[in-house]
Amino acid sequence: MITVIAAYICQQKVISKKENLDLGKTARTSCVGFSAIAPLVYSWLRLAEFVCPGRAVMSIVKKVVSEQLLFAPVALTTFYTASSFLEGKKDIFAEAKAKFLPTYKTGLTYWPIVQTINFAFVPTDKKVYLLATASFLWTNYLCYMKEKKVEQLYGFSTARSEIGE
Repeated sequence: MITVIAAYICQQKVISKKENLDLGKTARTSCVGFSAIAPLVYSWLRLAEFVCPGRAVMSIVKKVVSEQLLFAPVALTTFYTASSFLEGKKDIFAEAKAKFLPTYKTGLTYWPIVQTINFAFVPTDKKVYLLATASFLWTNYLCYMKEKKVEQLYGFSTARSEIGE
């Protein structure tokens, strides 16, 4: 949870250069991270290790590929829909529909590298350090995407009313 709070504050103050922190957004994002995303990640990593144990090359490939094909879509959709729900948006799926693809594409360039290193080289008792650092960076990106308007992503504004921005 500290990672999520730190990332959102970093995104607001450093990346977006906002003068005042939006504590409501920080609290909502922390709530989503703590109550939804963290349990998903924990469960996924345990399942992946159970189904594809060890550090053999094929085991690592299976874990990394299955994470991107099975877990990432669920995690991203959960992040955007849970955030929209806590924000009180009418259509809690609109933002996920609009922002899923660019977020997913970025994740495809980031998480396979992180998880290959994690699964291949990091001892079990040290994985938390790599994943906490990687999650901090990724959460900064998610917070950045959360703040972006749809027209900034695609160059049109028709979805604006659907998302409730």
